[in-house]
Amino acid sequence: MLYKNFNNVVLVLAAGILLFPIFVLAQKPELKGALNEIVKIKGGNIETPASQKDALKKILELTALEIKDLQSQLNKLKDLSADHVKLKNQFLLDLENYLKNLESFNNELSADGAILDPIQNLAAKLKSWRENVYNPAAQNIVTFLLIYREQTILKIADDRYDRISSDVKKLALAKLFETDELEILLNEAAANLKAAHALNDEAKIALTKLLESPEINNVQNSEEKPQLSDVQELVKKSLAKIKVVYQIFFEMSSLVKKLL
Repeated sequence: MLYKNFNNVVLVLAAGILLFPIFVLAQKPELKGALNEIVKIKGGNIETPASQKDALKKILELTALEIKDLQSQLNKLKDLSADHVKLKNQFLLDLENYLKNLESFNNELSADGAILDPIQNLAAKLKSWRENVYNPAAQNIVTFLLIYREQTILKIADDRYDRISSDVKKLALAKLFETDELEILLNEAAANLKAAHALNDEAKIALTKLLESPEINNVQNSEEKPQLSDVQELVKKSLAKIKVVYQIFFEMSSLVKKLL
């Protein structure tokens, strides 16, 4: 039974951590295709103004869906610090404004009819807006969401660690075999979990500093100010620690199987 518990723990942890990168990195395939279409629009590679208009309309629709998805993810966040409640509310306000931007683009598209040059000009404007306004803001929001998504994964890891720790204690009391190796591995898991929590906390602090800086979009920021890449690197390192934790759990599972 204890061996089975170990295996269940490992499977649950593995499922959580493997799904995490999908949340972070996967871009909707249809949006990717639409972004390719906008490049074609700019280059005049689509044969008719009507097809250009349809492609541009699709991009606007998909961008709106993406924004609404970010709003939904933000609204699901609970138990935030006071600073991060402010950030969350600002993000939601920004996203609402981006939806209004898209509405303006849609109105302009409707007014253009099916004339080649105005549609291509609007496509260029939308591309510039995405690259210079929306995408940088979306990256900040996604990083914010990542930090809190990782906290959920950390909580799962903490709970599983507690269950495994309890099982190791039961094995020690049962005196079926020596548990020294298991206890050493358990201590390693605890150290890595502690480090993962610390890195996640550091990422939260760094993101707050970054987004409160009036020079957030200035590439000439002083070195003291954190960059978005710094925050993402902290999250990456924290995830790496969690990965080590369930690698240890796998190792413990294999060891218990041998000893029983």
